[in-house]
Parts: sequence; structure tokens; C-alpha cells
Amino acid sequence: CPLVDFKSADILGYSYRIAGAFRALDLLTAFESAIHPPPRIRHPAFVDLEPLPDEGLPAAVIPEVRGRQICTLAVDNHNTHLANAVVKDLHRRTGVTVTFGKVHSWIERNVVEGLFAELQRKLIKLASTTGSGPADPAVRDAVEKAVRYRIRAADIRALLDQLVARHNAKRRRALMMATPNEVVAARR
Repeated sequence: CPLVDFKSADILGYSYRIAGAFRALDLLTAFESAIHPPPRIRHPAFVDLEPLPDEGLPAAVIPEVRGRQICTLAVDNHNTHLANAVVKDLHRRTGVTVTFGKVHSWIERNVVEGLFAELQRKLIKLASTTGSGPADPAVRDAVEKAVRYRIRAADIRALLDQLVARHNAKRRRALMMATPNEVVAARR
């Protein structure tokens, strides 16, 4: 559940679930991570990876963003419309206005879909899966391999943390070769 700034394509915060359907708590957790970013996850797989200059969630790496408020939150109705009590409470506590997209439609998902595609490309490299899940017919004994190679949920969480952080620090043609974090920092 990433919170994405439309103008910069910056991922402001996110939450994740390994299994199960989207819940109202996922929206609240993503919102909380945008305001109070959790510490970056250190993982042995990324020790040799050179960090990018402004890698991370904006509130963690851009001093000008700390304390900024999110005014409007647009959601694409991926079951979020079922969480009216949570949305009303979020508005009451923070002042954020939530707008909903049409049911069975999407507002703007290119960043979200790109993040999922990148996660799937990286998961393909794991010994236990092709990235599409243990039921994929192209994979033999995915669960057994995950146990044998000790692939843990924490490893997947660290990979997602790394992908989000690097997404915000990669230069983009659509942003005139700026990074999403640089675009957010420039808007004061």
C-alpha cells in the first residue's frame, strides 16, 4: 500500500502484507510511515550496493519535508471504500481529505504497478519462486526450496524497503532528470 505523490512520483510512505487482502489498517500504517518513517532495514544482501544520495522516504531524507502535512489523499478503491470509519477518523485526527476513485477503476497507478513489477523481477532471482507465488506451475517445490534456502518474510520486507528507497532516488526523464525526492524538496 504505497502512498504516492502524483506530481513527483515520490513514494511518501507505504505498508506491506505478505498474505491476505488489503485492510483498513494498511492504509493507516502507510500514512503513519509517511509522517514518521521507520528506520531503513539493513540486510546483508545490500551491503555492497552503493547508496544513492537521497535514497529513502522523503520525510527521512529531506529536512524540508519533516513536519509537512498531506492535505489530500486519493485512493483507488482497492477495498479502501470499505474503510469509511477509518477514513473519517483519519480526517478527524489529521485534517487530510480522502477522495475515492471509481469502484473497479484506478486513478493513477504507474508508480504502484512499476514497484510491483520491479519486486517481481527481483523475486524471480530467489531460489524458491518465480515471483508469482508458490502455486506457479513453472516452479517445482517452491515451499520446500524456501525452507531449504531459509528465505524469510524479513528478506522480502528488506527487498521492498530497498526498492522503495531507490525508487525515490532514481533520476527520471519525466521529471527532467530530477529524482522524485528532489522534486518534493523543491516544492516549498
